[in-house]
Amino acid sequence: MKKIILYCLIVSLLLPIAAIAANKVVVVPLSTTNSPDKVLGVGRPGTSLRSHATLKGYCTNSAGTNFALSYNYAPWYGAAEVCPKGAWVCESSDIPTTGSCNIIQETTWRYYDCSGTEQAYGLQTALTGFVADALPNNNPAYAAIINSADLSARTFGIGCDLRPVWCCWK
Repeated sequence: MKKIILYCLIVSLLLPIAAIAANKVVVVPLSTTNSPDKVLGVGRPGTSLRSHATLKGYCTNSAGTNFALSYNYAPWYGAAEVCPKGAWVCESSDIPTTGSCNIIQETTWRYYDCSGTEQAYGLQTALTGFVADALPNNNPAYAAIINSADLSARTFGIGCDLRPVWCCWK
């Protein structure tokens, strides 16, 4: 009889907790993006990654980290908005400094400048994309970018330009 009473007591204590938990969303980070120093992808509806000219459609570094350019454009400070959930905004160290990761040919290579004017350059397989790194002088007007045709081509762009973003995942 004592076991039944104890069981009923435990159940009566746990039921309200289960009812409360049923109305909550629990987000469990993926093990590959569990690092607090990563800028995690938000995964807004309609965001996707570009297809790259590789067998897998994306590129992979020697540590097994996959990376690709976002299909959607964002300013540097909004980069997380265009990377899928489960991915993070790549840092320069996530992308090898040799080789290329060309996209499948598109009709135009473009980005949008800070005024929203499209900058089109004709048929290309290379795009520049923002990475998460802040520049050494921490000037918020500029942001680090890497070119897909030459991964060693690391430079900076205007932070308010709208460009693709390098997204990484395991």
